[in-house]
Amino acid sequence: MYLSEKDKNIILYHAPWIDNLRQTTLGGLVLGFGFLWSDIFCYTIGIIIGVIKR
Repeated sequence: MYLSEKDKNIILYHAPWIDNLRQTTLGGLVLGFGFLWSDIFCYTIGIIIGVIKR
């Protein structure tokens, strides 16, 4: 969960060089295009389900 939330925090950073990197296909897939609070909720639910099924 820490890594997925850290990934979302990277999306909040908007320096010109990283925004240019996000415009590439690979950069967009690795860094993401936008931040949604619903993503954090979905990650949390997914982790809870994974722990329960384990």
